[in-house]
Amino acid sequence: MEGDEIEDAAGDHWVILEVNRSELNRLWQCVARGDAVRFGLDEYVDHLKTGHAKTPAGTLQQFYQTVKTGIAAKFSPVIKSDKTGNGESCYVIIREQLDAETGDFLRRADGAIFTIRKITNPLYRSGWTEMELVRHI
Repeated sequence: MEGDEIEDAAGDHWVILEVNRSELNRLWQCVARGDAVRFGLDEYVDHLKTGHAKTPAGTLQQFYQTVKTGIAAKFSPVIKSDKTGNGESCYVIIREQLDAETGDFLRRADGAIFTIRKITNPLYRSGWTEMELVRHI
């Protein structure tokens, strides 16, 4: 009924706005709004971890390894400049729980890379994650 939530096969959540029953009483038609719209998840990020590989010269070189792509996210405005001068702090809310740790990275669609400084699970309800990030300059 109206206000109830449903979860689709992809794990996305929807709030039912309106329910109608067909004339034959065998089918239900629902109008629903997804969490991405409801909570303004208007950007997508990729979860990255760092890896290391030896170069032909024998030195270790750091690289980013993509763990998951296309994660719906909502960034807060910049809250402060990092005290070390390495970047600006902000918060991000995502609609899923990641296997992320402090020190991992998020990459926004514009290519900006953020280090995860702090993780809060869950936010609002199960499945939400809030992270404090520092943007690399």
